Amino acid sequence: MLQDRFRLQVHQQKKEMSVYHLVLPQGVLKLKRTGDARDATTQMRDGKGHMWVTKFDMELLARYLGGKLGFPVIDQTGLTGVYDFELAWNPEESKPLADVDSPPSMVSAIKDQLGLELKRGRGQVEMVVVDYAEKASAN
Repeated sequence: MLQDRFRLQVHQQKKEMSVYHLVLPQGVLKLKRTGDARDATTQMRDGKGHMWVTKFDMELLARYLGGKLGFPVIDQTGLTGVYDFELAWNPEESKPLADVDSPPSMVSAIKDQLGLELKRGRGQVEMVVVDYAEKASAN
């Protein structure tokens, strides 16, 4: 439909840019492996500063974190299979915490609650590039 109405032409290309690398540091992995692959029971519930997942793989987690952090996240954990876990963090990270019992930042929560780590770096990210588009044609 977009091609017909806008004469849209796009292509994909990789571009090197600043990213987060999701890695498995030395230490204890705090995720529960529940299978080998995503299936019909894979699910996620997401609330403000909280997520609960069933049969999530690291690719899905990286994509979710990228959306929340506003920055691409590349899975470099080497973990295979799917996992069940819960993650809680402070959704208002830019505001000072009111008390010691406030949830941690998302980056800290990933390390403390999942045993994973986000490290800044550079990496290849798949981009969609618009080559051509016109004003929409009439219906």
